[in-house]
Amino acid sequence: MGKLYENASNFNNDWINFQENNTLNSNLNLSIVIPVYHPRYLKEVLNHLSKLDGIYEVVTVFDGLDDNPNSIIKDYNFNFTVVRHNKNYNAPAANNTGAVYADGDLILFLDQDMILSPNFIENAKKLLLTNQKGIVLGFRDTLDYENVPTFENWKEADFQNDWRMKTTINDDYLDLTVSNCGSTTNNCDKNNLIEIYKNTNAFRTLGVKKEKTIAFWDLPSMVISHTLAIYKRDFLEIGGYPEWIVGWGGEDIALGFLAVSNHLPIIPLKVGSYHIKHDPHSGSEAKKWIEMRKNLEKYKQWSSTIDEFPSIDQEECKTRSKVLYKSKKF
Repeated sequence: MGKLYENASNFNNDWINFQENNTLNSNLNLSIVIPVYHPRYLKEVLNHLSKLDGIYEVVTVFDGLDDNPNSIIKDYNFNFTVVRHNKNYNAPAANNTGAVYADGDLILFLDQDMILSPNFIENAKKLLLTNQKGIVLGFRDTLDYENVPTFENWKEADFQNDWRMKTTINDDYLDLTVSNCGSTTNNCDKNNLIEIYKNTNAFRTLGVKKEKTIAFWDLPSMVISHTLAIYKRDFLEIGGYPEWIVGWGGEDIALGFLAVSNHLPIIPLKVGSYHIKHDPHSGSEAKKWIEMRKNLEKYKQWSSTIDEFPSIDQEECKTRSKVLYKSKKF
């Protein structure tokens, strides 16, 4: 096994709850990075973000050359940057490019079809301040857009509806673990109901070793980037999202592996986002899962052999992109 796998196998995910007082107030700035590819609800997402507190800046990175960045340019109440890649590089690269342009101390990676809880930012900041490092994860519920609550009538999504939280095992599910633990010998019996949050004490007992996995889940596979907050310094230190991912799925799990290898706590937050229901970006569910399987095959080989953290080529990120719009509020 590689050195990073050895680091990950020795990690205990013992994060600290934030304190329910005002002593953790901070001047840390938060940047939101949104990778954009054939946007369906990006305008709605940005309009919703403009109503939230605690946002220093939003950076959108357009990765589809046939998309129109000008359609979202508007005078928002946060610093706003619109970047465009010179060709399609896929979501991991768009996230990395956005992180390089981001000026905040903290980065929140948000998908272009996610309506963020008004309570996520404050809670994520408190958790990151208390722990001094880590990744804070939000959960999601998926609804048609017309059923998503408005800011004025907000109702928190039920985090138990996130597909990571309560899963009945069937033959269609993939083994997401780096150590290939998803089998009948490791709590992976067909039709068995797995309640991740309950059965793992809010991820605290999860890891990468077989005895610290549950069914086909391990700690890195809990990391999903649609609502993810991290210190920018930590993101750069672990090398960001691996850009060998193609199409749909796997880059966030790979980021989770790098985070666990660097002993960054993986911290769940019950408030998260509503995911707006739409057809898969890959074109079909079948194609989406074909892409995911290929990416997971690469992931398992990569994670078992890698000896050092990758690095983001920040100059390359700027060379392959162009700033189309930049506004400054403060």
